[in-house]
Amino acid sequence: MKFRSLAYSLLALSTLVVSNMPAFGSPDFYIPKPLLQKLPLLKKESIIRPFQAPTISYAPIHTGKGDTDFDGNGPYYSIKTSLEKRGQLVVVILDVHFQETKPDTTTFAGRYEQIVLDVDQQFPGYKLVSIDTNLFDQITGKDSGHDDEIIPRPSTFVREYVVRGDSDGGAFGGSDQPNVTVAFNSINLSLQSLN
Repeated sequence: MKFRSLAYSLLALSTLVVSNMPAFGSPDFYIPKPLLQKLPLLKKESIIRPFQAPTISYAPIHTGKGDTDFDGNGPYYSIKTSLEKRGQLVVVILDVHFQETKPDTTTFAGRYEQIVLDVDQQFPGYKLVSIDTNLFDQITGKDSGHDDEIIPRPSTFVREYVVRGDSDGGAFGGSDQPNVTVAFNSINLSLQSLN
């Protein structure tokens, strides 16, 4: 009986409070700040998605230094590969340098950029937050033959480089066309829902 009386009293009190509240939107209507601060915020969904960048090949241009034939002298090479987040895009950047080991130090060099992912197309409804890997890799060396040199990179975002410096050893006196091909390991992306 006491419980029923208490229930009726609470019901009457809540009816009184609601009936005496100002209408929503009226000048007298307000929500106390402590209540506003305790309202739960809707969290946007965050996900990790793997992505496989396509294989990229690049042939740097002759810089004008020396002739266009390494003549069997190396060349030395330096190849830098970077990943870069540009808004919703993932870009691969290659900086490539080949130089003959002896005079006249024939040199080929250049920088190449390629968009490898557009998140708006590949993962619509999501924002690219970060690329979850080391964003830089570099190799240096000396070309010791005239065939493709395969250089595996198991612990970076690059899977392997295929490098060609001197293509004929100067045997035919023609122009060399040094180039590099870069293949990638799977890369994790941090994404957040837009809604």
